[in-house]
Amino acid sequence: ISIGETWKCSSCGKEVPNGSEDRPKKKCKGCGANRSDNNSYGIVVGFGQLKDDDEDDDIASTPQILVKLLDHNTIQVACCRDSFLALTKQGEVYSWKSDDEWNIAPVRMAGLEGAIITHIEVGTLHFIALSSEGNIYIWGVYDHCDAGSGKTVRHIAENDDDDPNFPVQLLYEPKQKAKSISSGSDFCAALLDDNTMVTWGIGTEGQMARDVPKFKEASDEAIEDMLYPKPPLWDDGMPRKVLSLACGYNHLLVVVENHEVYSSGVNNRGQLGHGDLIGRQSLTKINALKGIAQVAAGRGFSYFVDQTGRKVSACGTGHHGQLGLPVIPGMNPSSYDRKLPIRVPLIYKNSIEEDEPIVEEEQPFIKQISCGMDHVLAITSNGDTYSWGKGNDGKCGQGILEGVIWRPKKLESNPFKKFLHVSAGFHSSLGVAMVDEEVLSLTKNVSKYIHKHNPRKIAEIAPILKSILE
Repeated sequence: ISIGETWKCSSCGKEVPNGSEDRPKKKCKGCGANRSDNNSYGIVVGFGQLKDDDEDDDIASTPQILVKLLDHNTIQVACCRDSFLALTKQGEVYSWKSDDEWNIAPVRMAGLEGAIITHIEVGTLHFIALSSEGNIYIWGVYDHCDAGSGKTVRHIAENDDDDPNFPVQLLYEPKQKAKSISSGSDFCAALLDDNTMVTWGIGTEGQMARDVPKFKEASDEAIEDMLYPKPPLWDDGMPRKVLSLACGYNHLLVVVENHEVYSSGVNNRGQLGHGDLIGRQSLTKINALKGIAQVAAGRGFSYFVDQTGRKVSACGTGHHGQLGLPVIPGMNPSSYDRKLPIRVPLIYKNSIEEDEPIVEEEQPFIKQISCGMDHVLAITSNGDTYSWGKGNDGKCGQGILEGVIWRPKKLESNPFKKFLHVSAGFHSSLGVAMVDEEVLSLTKNVSKYIHKHNPRKIAEIAPILKSILE
């Protein structure tokens, strides 16, 4: 007996046949995700330097629960140098800073009440949000621009307000709805509805792939022009249809319609993937890659996921373990840099000091990769989370406050087995853990009890839950 046609997988987006009443299909054949994940509730957890001071209580080497957001079903998080954002399933955005107490109540962003937000991104000191109607909202300041001239994102906003922390709609011509956004240190990019793209911000080293002057030599008019969204330049002058994009700290990655990858910007560590250390002012094809569907970028390194979702490659700096390379004792840290993309397996058989053939059938389907300053987080289709890179301040969530996680390691130290979304920042990380109604109720009850009897022990909620659930 048929029980309907299909259900949509929340991990890979594919339509999955329902099957029959006696044999319903509960897993996505493409990525292995469970149908039950579609109905999970998202709670925010954080690890790393969660508050901007040197107190040990404010550094978490394993995930801590943000209690004040437990009443909001969260689907996405974003963190940068000292600011955090959370996006709820209802399209509301909440924010807090690292100079707040970790469990202070995050504030709902004023100025976004009339919009249903579907995506959030952060730069060093600026923020962008995408609405369900394809509108882009911006607030904050561009670090480079603010330091040089005091100009802010106000110059391209719909209205003029003295408060740079009040979101306003980004305007550009010709008007196109946006369907994806990304943010670097002090520049941004957006994929538009017609599969073209625009960049804007302060990016004078090629990261915006636009013909702009050096910042010190730029006039006020030139700086204002940088802040206005415009299409990027391509190395051969021929625009492409864009599938996806990612902004690194100061470089840009773009996947085009034939699943080739183009890059531009700073290339001091080989992060552009061209086999050299020469920066690019226009988007240039990475000849070593093909069949790529997903890209992510950090500070000086890049990640690529192919169309199968199981083959991961990376290039750029790896001296803090960002590239997941095997450890070679006595090796110079700069020797871990790679100018061309190399394969990065999430699952390997031997020790972290041994290179070995990759067993392709054992590699999981990658749902998301997030690159921070010098560490990486990845989520698989079944919600498993892996981390690697510089583990200082506990930002890899592996229970260490110093040292390097050289190869991808599954996150086992939290009470929640599945994650929906992760964000790797400068000195910290955020995640959205998926729970069912029973675990959510248990989490709230434990939180209330600890907060009532010993609020200074709020960080102990996660280990208590882990003990109960095990």
